[in-house]
Amino acid sequence: MTVDIKILEPTGRLDASRAQQFRREVDEVINTNPQLLLIDLKEVPFVDSSGIGALVSIFKAVRAANGDVALCSLAEGVRLLFRLTRLEKVFDIYDDRAAFMKAAQAKYGPF
Repeated sequence: MTVDIKILEPTGRLDASRAQQFRREVDEVINTNPQLLLIDLKEVPFVDSSGIGALVSIFKAVRAANGDVALCSLAEGVRLLFRLTRLEKVFDIYDDRAAFMKAAQAKYGPF
């Protein structure tokens, strides 16, 4: 079974000035109907409420298309925000890309 995985790597702050642009970039990927969407946040040092809103909107859109969304490589401050907002219970969050790949292979088989 071949699993369609798309990986996004946003950079910089994911805040009000960047959230809409990020959402448009993600819409292009969502239109390809990936089974798995990984958002690698290793280059994102800060996320505000607009960024959280964009991520939740992305999550809903991918899930509505029967896909899964995961996040990885969260900076400590971003990870804390996810804990405080309890979004760590909504999103699958991995320490890094390797941990995500291992979990995805366990769920979907080798790819």
